[in-house]
Amino acid sequence: MNSDGSIAPVTMKGSTATLNVDSTSGNANALFKLNGITTASIEVGGGDSLYLTANNAAGNIYLRNGSSAQTNMTIDTVGRITTPFQPMLALQPDSTGVNTVPSSQSNYTHIVGWKVVGGRQTFLRSGLTLSGTTHGYYLANGNNTGRITFSTGGVYYFDCTIRIENVPGAGNIYVRFNGNTIHRMHVEAWGRYPYAHGRVSRCVSASAGDYIEFGVACPTGGNFSGSGDTVNWLSIVKVA
Repeated sequence: MNSDGSIAPVTMKGSTATLNVDSTSGNANALFKLNGITTASIEVGGGDSLYLTANNAAGNIYLRNGSSAQTNMTIDTVGRITTPFQPMLALQPDSTGVNTVPSSQSNYTHIVGWKVVGGRQTFLRSGLTLSGTTHGYYLANGNNTGRITFSTGGVYYFDCTIRIENVPGAGNIYVRFNGNTIHRMHVEAWGRYPYAHGRVSRCVSASAGDYIEFGVACPTGGNFSGSGDTVNWLSIVKVA
């Protein structure tokens, strides 16, 4: 302890090193001050509740990476939480022109490739990566960008919409998880009128390294646009 009553920095080492803040009544508080003014506090209250407080009215609470000082989560003064590295994407088909189901492959699922398009509010955040499908049939560069891999486990919500430009006949949007079909959305409207949308949305529980793919199957000559239009989209976000 210094002569002015302050405590010099203390380094605690060892497998059992512990800093105790023990209050005999009320709550236990650890206060952090700058030039004598309390700027933040850690408080443990009744029922073992833990409170982190930024005393300044404009003060936010930040969770940072210790090695890089990168802010991974922020809680602002009204309780809004932002996590800038939360895995999510919003993409369009990885082609500029129209994609046509080949006549010799009309009964097969064609994995669609995806990409970021400038000026469209599209993005691909860390935690999700694009690579090529190993499925034998693909469209819109699916052999390079048709597989979306999850780098962290959790629950992910997705929404995929595909509009067929002509009237080839009823078809399906397939969702493949780790190479197996887990969802088939039958789209009868593709056989009734042009410019009909097929859409599939749901949640999946994924482990790190799992992947998901989205495929289209429809009769010969079914056409859907690439990034030259704004009608076809894929969105994925980690929700838990």
